[in-house]
Amino acid sequence: MAALSLELDSIVTTSLELGQIATDSSRTSKVVVGTRSLQSRTLRHDIRFTRLTSPDGVRKWDRTETHFSLTNRRLTPFLDYEGEARQLSATSGYDIQQLGGGFSTELKSGARIGVRRERRVEAFDQPEERTVADLWGVDYKRQAPKKGRLEAGLTLNEKTYSGTGNDLSYAMGHLAYLFRQPRHPWWIDLRYRLERSVEETKSVVYDSLAAGFGDYR
Repeated sequence: MAALSLELDSIVTTSLELGQIATDSSRTSKVVVGTRSLQSRTLRHDIRFTRLTSPDGVRKWDRTETHFSLTNRRLTPFLDYEGEARQLSATSGYDIQQLGGGFSTELKSGARIGVRRERRVEAFDQPEERTVADLWGVDYKRQAPKKGRLEAGLTLNEKTYSGTGNDLSYAMGHLAYLFRQPRHPWWIDLRYRLERSVEETKSVVYDSLAAGFGDYR
């Protein structure tokens, strides 16, 4: 693996990675291109593209990751995009697109509250295997030198299977508290996570022999 990084006037850094991943039965080429802004309190970006290809040209994997944020003292809006396309063989593959955005704001107490909205679309070779997931989330973070760090969040997800309506919904919450005195060898780390999901029953095919019903969680 070889990597090259170039910094332009302490504003933007660009990077390039080239390499190969070899096993006993296959060999894969890897190319990674990225650019990232270095300045704070301005429009920041982080863009990264990865491509893996095999010598036969049939199997390949592309992934794109982008992040844009307008950083300032009080309000920070952001926009994220992730895309993944994988060709497993000449007849099978899938494509995933995820777009999200939101903002975070700093309170007078020093804590930050964030609100985010995401949509994830998964498309496979067969049209009936397309799924759409809508996510909403709220996050809270506060860090004080003498009181530790507190984090809390709530995520709601509604998933639709090929336009047939709500297929799976869940609510997930988490709470974390970390306290450590400076220059002390001990600390307190407490974490709690709660997930509530809906169990659905749908028709499935078992080994292409018979049709039945299965429970999925």
